[in-house]
Amino acid sequence: MSAASILGQVVTLQFSAPESEWSPSRFDRLEVWRSMSGPNGPYEELTSAVWSGPRLPQGAGDPPAVPVMGRYETIVGKTLEVLLDERDRITTTFTGTDPIQRGTIAAQITSQSAGRLRSYVLSDGSMVVESLEPGVQAILRILPSEGAGILGLPSTEPESFTFGHDARLVLVPGQDSYAFTDPHGSESAFYKARYRNAETDEVSDFSAPIPAQTVVSLTDLVVGFLDLVDTSGRPLPNREVRLEGAFNGQLVEGRTVVPSPGPQTSRLTDKNGHVEFLLVRGIKVTVGVSGTNLARTVTVPTDPSVKSFNLFDPAMGKDDLFSVAVPDVDFAFRSTL
Repeated sequence: MSAASILGQVVTLQFSAPESEWSPSRFDRLEVWRSMSGPNGPYEELTSAVWSGPRLPQGAGDPPAVPVMGRYETIVGKTLEVLLDERDRITTTFTGTDPIQRGTIAAQITSQSAGRLRSYVLSDGSMVVESLEPGVQAILRILPSEGAGILGLPSTEPESFTFGHDARLVLVPGQDSYAFTDPHGSESAFYKARYRNAETDEVSDFSAPIPAQTVVSLTDLVVGFLDLVDTSGRPLPNREVRLEGAFNGQLVEGRTVVPSPGPQTSRLTDKNGHVEFLLVRGIKVTVGVSGTNLARTVTVPTDPSVKSFNLFDPAMGKDDLFSVAVPDVDFAFRSTL
């Protein structure tokens, strides 16, 4: 990923989260995750427990309660270069008499940043550099330099840059919709959300992937899901479920709905045997499960009170699980030599 590609498009999302799905006694926060690599991920969380600035190395811990001085380094006269928000270069030139303890080096990084950086040493002796600008809009990048090499700080992509985090969205009783803005998104990005209990850290399953370029309002979209188990009642993970859309010229908000080929129509069940698809209300789709003869055509519910539905619910189509229609759909995995 180049530096230019990081400053992407502003993507504004609206997440439907009716109180009936989360219940104030169980969940009180909403997490937002993003994938730049398609609907199957990997995903990274854009939110966290609190507003926070970007920190490198990625995944580094919080500052220790008692400052750690760490080992000595020979670094006087060398420089460390950091780029903030892909535009502001901050250079630290280390002074003093070699060798210098890492705790003193961290203090120099902090003091020479004009209040924009914080640096500290973890209990294992590793160095951390953090931007004091909070939020997902903030970007921190460590540039190649002698100082970065001596201190073991990452200076090659993708480990050399990271984003800050917005606070997770607070769920409010009676509120069914929540907005989130990703300032560094892309028209090809996908997003997921899940509920969390801030006190117990209990989390829900993830939502179905939401493409950034979705222009149909959430009121005209609904989640279709399946939960697969084997004959012993155990979840069936990594089972492929595919959808085949039917073209009938349907208009939604002035836009014509046509079948969507590609990875959006084929997904694997998760560790709980669960899979979800985000669908336009009123369309007809054929759903099939690989490795079985289960396939049926369903009409996606139009009732706005229905937020999600089981794709094999007999009420959603004329076929039931005992008399199913088998479409001409290739369920085999493809590989390219």
